[in-house]
Amino acid sequence: MPCKGNDTPRLSAAELDDLVHSLQFETSWKTGVVLRPAELIAPPRLAEMPTPNRFLKDSFAWNYVFHIHAKNVPLTDHLVIFVFGPQRHSWGE
Repeated sequence: MPCKGNDTPRLSAAELDDLVHSLQFETSWKTGVVLRPAELIAPPRLAEMPTPNRFLKDSFAWNYVFHIHAKNVPLTDHLVIFVFGPQRHSWGE
């Protein structure tokens, strides 16, 4: 049950599944403040796993696995993953 006053919309299982499968990603290597593209070996792979949560029936976690070329990338560089939702709205990095 949502907290009182919480008007966050609840998604059905089907809507949530559609949303998770619609996410798009861009990857970049970051050196200081400079970004350059990070080349994916393959598209991110989605893995769905049930989570042990006695308070939520049918609780799941979604994990994305990324395989990225890193040859000649300095160890001090950072991998930045940009996450986009429907209509390519940025959801974070």
